[in-house]
Order: sequence, then structure tokens, then C-alpha cells
Amino acid sequence: MRVKQRSIRDFILRSIFISALLAGIVTVLTSYYLNLKDLRPYLDSHLIIENQTVTDNIKLLREQKKNISEYFQNRAPQASFEYDYTNNSDLVHQLIGNTHIQIQTMNGEILFQNHSHQPTRVDKEKKGFSYQEINNELYRVYTTYHPSLDVIISSMQPHKVRQMLESSMVIKFVSIFLIIYVILSITISIVLKRAFLLIETAYELLDQKKSDPQSDITKKDLPIELQPFFESLNSLISQLDQSLQREKRFAYDAAHELKTPLAALQTHLQIAKITKDEGKRQESLNKATLCIKRSCHTIDQLMALIRTLPNKNKSSMQVINITPTLADIQSQNPIINLNQTSPVFALADPDSLSMIFKIITENAIKFGATSMDIHVSESKKYVTLSCIDNGPGVPKAHINRLGERFFRVYGTNVDGSGIGLNIAMEIISQIQGALYFSQNTPQGLCVHICLKKQSKN
Repeated sequence: MRVKQRSIRDFILRSIFISALLAGIVTVLTSYYLNLKDLRPYLDSHLIIENQTVTDNIKLLREQKKNISEYFQNRAPQASFEYDYTNNSDLVHQLIGNTHIQIQTMNGEILFQNHSHQPTRVDKEKKGFSYQEINNELYRVYTTYHPSLDVIISSMQPHKVRQMLESSMVIKFVSIFLIIYVILSITISIVLKRAFLLIETAYELLDQKKSDPQSDITKKDLPIELQPFFESLNSLISQLDQSLQREKRFAYDAAHELKTPLAALQTHLQIAKITKDEGKRQESLNKATLCIKRSCHTIDQLMALIRTLPNKNKSSMQVINITPTLADIQSQNPIINLNQTSPVFALADPDSLSMIFKIITENAIKFGATSMDIHVSESKKYVTLSCIDNGPGVPKAHINRLGERFFRVYGTNVDGSGIGLNIAMEIISQIQGALYFSQNTPQGLCVHICLKKQSKN
């Protein structure tokens, strides 16, 4: 079954358009509701005003002692007012300016109406606001009763026109929203297209990286948001390249280191094979045995080094009191002299620290040291363990090369693989520390182990 490929661009577009659509619908409905809430009371208020105006005029006639019935009977109804339903924008003014007025006596006799529709008596039971069907058309009616004046006054508006006003409001809101939505959609599409062009540029840079792995990916044409990603990518590629180079160098050095004893082994075995002198044969076999031991030792050291290289597990590191660990190391190595009893806290791993001291002491004993003093010093950020032996020391010219893989000090008769101190440096780097060397006066070598200082929480 073919898996449908997902597109970030399509997902973003759909999300934005759906969000904008929902927000627009909510806005339209809210605006319609709020405007409708204002429109209906506004139109009803004009019915009240018209009704009150007529009432005031009738009261004035009564004060002038005019007969109200005779006054209105002498006035003909006004011409029928027709609403222009095609002009929605002017419906409000038409509706307000041409409210229907009807005056009738308490007995139901119609005295006056300002329209020429067939006279229809208003239901006496419906006072105030109501909906009434007059001449087969529904009206919004406001009716007031005035027994003292012997009249019933009704002001009316066609409900059909009021509904058309509400519908026109909806159409306006929807039209405005659709126009804005279309403009917004086009704008978002253009912006996203330009944004993804920048991502395509990033893809092109990655393709260039394939053809030239040594070059860094330039950040000049990249947006700010992508620059940290490519910085991390450049750093990762650089680290991978360095790791690959280290592995190549390690393989070359290991092959070279094993080639020398194997070549010597082959020579000694050939001598033992062709010589007739029993003494020389035995000597050659003994030397061959030493070559085998040296090769085995080198292989063991290489395996130990390989185990340390990928094992960068920071979870075993913690803030510990290293004084008990140093005491254990002293008990296992008689040549170590340590007078540290007060607590010293540092970021370390007890097993790693023990391995480092084992390598340093074995290396010192191998070169003839009989004593090693450990001094503990503290600075603001680090705890430094200085291991000072009384051996022959190392020439100044070779100090900076100590710790290099397969490096051995020239002019010494001590057998070794040149891997031990390199293993110690790999281990110390895993616990975020440092290892460096200096000459001791008057003799001996000083190995400095620096650990990050942490306060006890």
C-alpha cells in the first residue's frame, strides 16, 4: 500500500485557511447578532416616538376644544406609500420616515390613517408591541389606549421590510468577509511560497555539500530561523569528519604498531628455522615469544582504548566527594603518598578516576619511579590533582607529545605500546576534565588531573 506523502506547506495552508474561516464565521455571526440587537430596539423606538407625537397633537387639539372626530374626518388619507425593496441601503430611512399611523375611537371607528390600505381595526386586546396581520400582511405594531381622549393610536411598520433590513445586514457582512478571506488567502499563499523558496535554497546548499563535503554550508542566503539549524548541521558534519579522520589515523597507527613486532617475530622464527646452532635457535624463539607478548599487550591496550572511545555516557557522572576515592586508590598503590582528609567535591566518576590513576601509576613504575605524591588544590572552577613522581622524568621537547596515541619517549629501553596515557586522556575527556603534563624539579614527571569543581547542594 502506497503511503501518502505529507506536505508541510499544505498542512500550514489548510490550518490557516480553516482557522481564518472559523474566525470569520464567528465574527460575522457575532456582528450580526450585535447589530440586530441594536437595530430592532432602534426601529421600535421610532414607533414609540411616532405614537407619542400623534398623542401630543391630539392632546393639543383637545386643549383647543376642537372636536377630534370632526377634525380627522375632514382630512383625507395620504397616498399609499410604496417601499422600494430594490434599494436595501435606503430601507432604514424609508421605514423610519414613513411609519404607518392609524387612529380609531374606543368604539372601533377609524378616524385617520396615513395610508390608503383598506381600514382594519387594531385588536384592542394587544397593547404595546405586537405582531398583527393587517390586509394579509404582517406588521410590527405599537398600540396605546387613551380613554380620556377616546382614541386608540397605533404606529406600524411592515415586518417584511424589517426582515429585509436584517437580511441585507447579513449579506453585507458575508460579502465583506469573503472579500477579506480571498485577499488573505492569496497573500498567505504568496508569503508561504516565498518562504518555501528559501527552504528549497537550503536543499540546494545541502546538495552542494554532497559534492564538496569539506565546505561549510553558507548562511548568507538563509533566513534567521534556519541559520541555527545549519550551524548545528555544519558542526555535526565537522565532528563526523573529525571522527572519521581519527578512525583512519587510529587504523593506520594500529596497523603500523602491530607491523613492527610481527615483522620481528617473522625474522626470529626464520632464524630459528634455518640455524643449526641450538643456542641461537633458543634465543630466537625467546625473542619471538617476547614479540608475541608485546603484540598481545598492544592488542589489549587497543581494545581498552576502543571501549573508551564510544562510551561517552554522562549519566554516570555526578558531584561526589573524591577524597574517599583517592584513599581507595592510595590503598591499592603503595607508591602513592596522599595526605588529603577534608572533603573535596567535584564532577567525576569513581571508576573512571580509579582507571586514570592506575594508568598513571603503572606508567610511572614502568619508568622507574618508586614514589608518587598527590597534591590537591582548588580554584574557583576546578579541582586539580597533581601527581608528582620521582622517576627520571621526560625531556622538555617531548612533554607536549605525551598522551598522543602510540607515542613513546625516544632513548628509553622501556617496552610499551604508547596507548596508556592516551586512554587516560580519553577517559578524562568523558568526565569533562583535562589532563596535562609538566616537568618536576629536580627530577620526575608531574601529571595534572583537572576536574570541574561543583559545590555540594
